[in-house]
Order: sequence, then structure tokens, then C-alpha cells
Amino acid sequence: MTDRRHFLRLGAATMLAMLPPRPAAAILAADVRLIYEEIAGERSPLVTGNAAGMLPIIYFFDYQSTEGRVINALLQRLAAGDSNIRILCKEWPRPGSLGELASRAAIAAHWQGGYAVAHAALMRVPGDLDERRIVWALRDAGLDMRRLFTDLRDRFVDIERRLRITGAQARDLGLVTRPALVGGATRLLPPVTDEDVLRLIENARHPQT
Repeated sequence: MTDRRHFLRLGAATMLAMLPPRPAAAILAADVRLIYEEIAGERSPLVTGNAAGMLPIIYFFDYQSTEGRVINALLQRLAAGDSNIRILCKEWPRPGSLGELASRAAIAAHWQGGYAVAHAALMRVPGDLDERRIVWALRDAGLDMRRLFTDLRDRFVDIERRLRITGAQARDLGLVTRPALVGGATRLLPPVTDEDVLRLIENARHPQT
């Protein structure tokens, strides 16, 4: 029998993931808005919140980040109270980390229609991640684990492509820390307060002309 942990380890991080970001000072608001609009228009995005919402908020995160979990909980509360908010998830783990294992597992859950469930489960894992907690969280959330491990193996190229593209988008936006939010022409980097997130959402909702 194949060790299930083998499938969670599929794929080493690419060299692209280790390239430095663009200097933040070199990125204009117009550049940020252009990348924001490109991401918002992606086909088959991985979404939490309201899938039909017309106000995309892009969330770059690492499942290992405690602050990322706090921000995720805030975003979910805001989306629950505003049907227009659509959270576009961008898994941005550190290469070779347990956060990368969790990201690959969450992405793989997409092919059984379970991305949002997997994302929520992984964001609720208490304490630090480890392989057992990742597997248990997804199992307890009701995912088909046999299907998940199969998709981790068979969809390896698709998962690797998504992580590579997300890393490139983070670099183009000049992001250097996780988590990060993008709305309209605005980037939000740690440390982040609730007021910061609310202001970013309003800036995205009412862009300056």
C-alpha cells in the first residue's frame, strides 16, 4: 500500500518561488489595479465567501500563519454580512513547508467540489500544522480522502502550476510577507487591523477615478 504521506509531499517548490519580489516603491497603484483585475478575471478561481459576489477581494495566505487565520476569520465574517464580497484565495506557502502540504491538499480538494470546506478546515487547525493534523482536519470535514490523495497525485501538474502562478503574482505585486490582501489599487500587508481590512474593502468598492 502506498504511504499517504507520500502524496502530500508531491513536488518540490520551484526555483521561481524563491525569486525576490519587485521593490514595493516601484509598483504604481495602476500596476496593482491591473494585476487585481487580471486575477479577478481568472477562469475557475478558488473562492470562499460568496461565489457570485461582484466585489473580489484577493487573499494571499499561508496556512501556517496565525495572523493569516485571524484575517481569514474576519474576511469570512464580513462576507457573511455582505453578499457582494467574493474572496479569491491565493495559496502562498513557503516552499517545502507544512503550509505547502496544506495548500496542495486544499487545492486538490477542488476536484471533488470541496475547496471551501478544506480551506475552512485547515484554517481552524489548532496550533501548529503537522501532517497528521492536516489529514485529520480534512477527513473530519467530510472530504473523500481516497479521492483527495488520488487527485494530489494525478493533478500534480495543475497544482504545481497554480502555486507557481500565485508566487509570480505575489512578486509582481511586490508582496514580501504573508498574509496580504489586494482590493482595487490597494495592497494591505501585515500588521493588519480590522479597520485596515474594512478600509481596503471600501476602497475596492468605491475606486478613486
